[in-house]
Amino acid sequence: MKSLHRVGLIAAALLLTGDPALARNIKFLMPIEEALASEADEKPSGSIKFYFGEQEHPKIAIRVRGEAVYRKAAAMGRAEEKSCAEAFLYALAALEK
Repeated sequence: MKSLHRVGLIAAALLLTGDPALARNIKFLMPIEEALASEADEKPSGSIKFYFGEQEHPKIAIRVRGEAVYRKAAAMGRAEEKSCAEAFLYALAALEK
């Protein structure tokens, strides 16, 4: 009986200490202009022009595909919009490099 009780306590302790991941997978659709105007530690320098959606652009000289940028922005205690804008600016700066 004591061993069953002990196993139960160990199982309960393991369940209570196993915290779920705090990351979220939320999709935000926000205006790009606001993100570009926001402040961040790292921003694109402007040496490369970025065009989005149906925006008018010059003839494409080189089309780069398959580029992936994984840059995170600190979001603890900050507004979601600010964190998203910062991550967006980090990604543009990384693509520029």
